[in-house]
Amino acid sequence: MTENRPQSHTEDTCSQNIQRLLKHAYAPETPDADFATRVANSLQAAALERAAMVKTSRPANTEHRAARHQHASASNDWQTTMLRVGSIAALFIVAIGMFYGLRPATDTLYRDGDLVWIDGRAYTPAETKGPDGFVPAPADRINETTADVMRLVSTRGLTPRQLADPPTLQKAAVGDTISTSDTTRRRVTLPDGSVLYVNINSEAKIVGNRHVSVDRGEVFVEVNPVGEFDPESGQESRQRFVLTTPGQEIVALGTKFAVDVRQQATRVQVTQGKVAISPVAASETTTNANSHTSQSATTLVAGQQLTARKDALSDIAPAPPAAHELDW
Repeated sequence: MTENRPQSHTEDTCSQNIQRLLKHAYAPETPDADFATRVANSLQAAALERAAMVKTSRPANTEHRAARHQHASASNDWQTTMLRVGSIAALFIVAIGMFYGLRPATDTLYRDGDLVWIDGRAYTPAETKGPDGFVPAPADRINETTADVMRLVSTRGLTPRQLADPPTLQKAAVGDTISTSDTTRRRVTLPDGSVLYVNINSEAKIVGNRHVSVDRGEVFVEVNPVGEFDPESGQESRQRFVLTTPGQEIVALGTKFAVDVRQQATRVQVTQGKVAISPVAASETTTNANSHTSQSATTLVAGQQLTARKDALSDIAPAPPAAHELDW
């Protein structure tokens, strides 16, 4: 979200899909009813036509097979027997050759997972020593066919394993300060379950369970919608999430938005839901999230952005594609 980035980009399929993910949950589109009916009828007609063709050709195929069987029965039984014996012997010789050709130079095997075959070559982890004297079969002795690969996998003891779960997000506590350099980025879970992304050269402080203060740099927040039961009205209301910058307060309920603080200005872009932006005195930027400002607030909805300075707000403008603005 830097000021010198282009404000317009050519929309492509990738960008549109990312925009969907950032704005709302995926909802499959309902196809046109007439189109679906035409496709179903066409498929049914093709299936019926194919079934009719198979049915009409079946008697001819039966007669052909009967004639061929009769011709084979009239051939010499001795020659047929010799052909069968020769075929079995040839298969036996090929099997023996494949067995010895695919064997490694020694009968010693690696333990499960210590040896990996990639494109016909044996690879072992650098820290794996393996049994003494083991020499994997060279690449030129390996037939790179599906059957050979399956044999290598089975004889070497390699088994598929499920990928390990991704590392859990670091949890930030109230009072923590998240700072990044020009080569690092951070992603943390806030005390209320919201997720905070911190770009390079940025600093954010966790003021309260649902209150973050950003002094400089760029952040993106996925606000966790938290409900609060009101005994007087008997209804559940959403708790406010407050993000303060030097001179501005941004209030959200359950949404996704980006904030860029630089050169005494705060730039806000909303990708989901809506936020309220209002000026606030510097002495109030570290108050708790339940405080309300007396200043009039400007509402920003998904797909909009504005830049707020100390004494004025820019006009609300369409936001550029989030896929490009938030590519960090």
